Formats: sequence, C-alpha cells, structure tokens
Amino acid sequence: MAPAWTHDEGVAAGLGMLQIQTFVIRFTKSLQPQLVAIEARDAKLAEQLRRALIAVGLNIGEGYGASGGGKRRAYRIALGEASELEMGLEMAAALGYCTLAGEQRESLQRIIATLRKLARPCR
Repeated sequence: MAPAWTHDEGVAAGLGMLQIQTFVIRFTKSLQPQLVAIEARDAKLAEQLRRALIAVGLNIGEGYGASGGGKRRAYRIALGEASELEMGLEMAAALGYCTLAGEQRESLQRIIATLRKLARPCR
C-alpha cells in the first residue's frame, strides 16, 4: 500500500515550492541508506541526524510562508541545522559508520550555500 502522502516533484513545482525545497527532499531520499547504516551502529546519532535533516526542510517551509525578519530567522535556523547535519554525517563517516558519495557532499554544500543567501538580511 502506498503512503497517503508522497512527494511528486511535478506537483511540488505546480504548488510554487522553492527549488531548494524540492532539492532538500531529493537529498533526504538519497541519505536513507546512510541513516540506516548509522542507526545500526549508533541509534542516538542517527536520530539526531534525522531530526536535523527534518528541521532543515521544515524551517525552509516555514521561511517560505513567512515575511520579513521571520523569513530570515527560519532560514537561519535551517542553515544551523544543515551545518549540524553536515558535521554529523562527516563524524559518522570518520567513525566508519557509513560512506558519503561526493554527490551527497556537493548537494549538502549547495543547500548550505543557498541557505546562507536566503538568511542574509535584505539591503
């Protein structure tokens, strides 16, 4: 049985989602094997990484629906969570819990760079 709610990139684009939102969802899907591998070795670390990953997406969504300072605040929080996620994944890789593909590292760097731009104060 298929889940009641699934992500469809075509539908998401029609709903006016930011490109970064769809990119984060795609990145989240790509990380599932690593999160499963990390969980097998350290369930608490895997849970922390999942929470950070989910917080990135949720705060991007919150920022998209906000305005002014609330928008930047949500993007700053997403940036902090993405940075935590990056360090956590690198620590897991260093501990031998998983390996990260170059494409995954590049994707996370792209997410972080985009969030830095979104979180900047308007001038």
